[in-house]
Amino acid sequence: MYLREVDFSADDEIVNRHKGGFAQQFFFDSYCICLPYSSLIRLKIPTVDDWKISITFYDTVVDEPPMSRCLPIRTRWPFDFSRYVSATNLEKKRMMLEGLHAASLWVAEQMCWNTAPLQAAYETLLKADCEWSYVSKKQWLSPDRTLKVRVAVDLDIPMHHLMLNVYQPRTESIIKRIPLRLLHPINSPSYFNVKNGRWVSNDQFAFQDGYHPETFVDFPPLS
Repeated sequence: MYLREVDFSADDEIVNRHKGGFAQQFFFDSYCICLPYSSLIRLKIPTVDDWKISITFYDTVVDEPPMSRCLPIRTRWPFDFSRYVSATNLEKKRMMLEGLHAASLWVAEQMCWNTAPLQAAYETLLKADCEWSYVSKKQWLSPDRTLKVRVAVDLDIPMHHLMLNVYQPRTESIIKRIPLRLLHPINSPSYFNVKNGRWVSNDQFAFQDGYHPETFVDFPPLS
């Protein structure tokens, strides 16, 4: 068994201090940090059960946060929501990463888990300026064998970006990234590892995630 996932949300009381759907949007913002952080630690922290950490951020400071050892593990952690509201997107991502990582480390120490994978995940995301893309494992070679493509999703705030990565046929060098459309965070995971794709011609590629209509991509000049 392993620690399989870490997520967070805002305390229910936040809706009384920050109006206009802030709590729900904060939950959607969390995808761009929770998802890659969880991906980076998956199958790396052995546990005695199939554990998940669920963190509730709140804006009241206490000496020691409470923790429930039930499945999932639940804990509360202080977070400066007033600062978050006026922060840039990059600052928001860094604030979420700092809070998520600090709370996860604290829980891991209480549970006597290996903390090295958590630290490695934190450093990876910090080095990448909290930018993360999910790219399909499957790739498709064009009929004339001059290009190959993969479907990608760039995580961002407040929406995610569906992209098509175009590569040289025998390398992983990206020639061009073609923006396709914005995705609501709740829908984007269905595109994280697209498997159904086909070349309509040398100038058009089509793919489907299994839930939505087929997407057609006409290739612009790649120079």
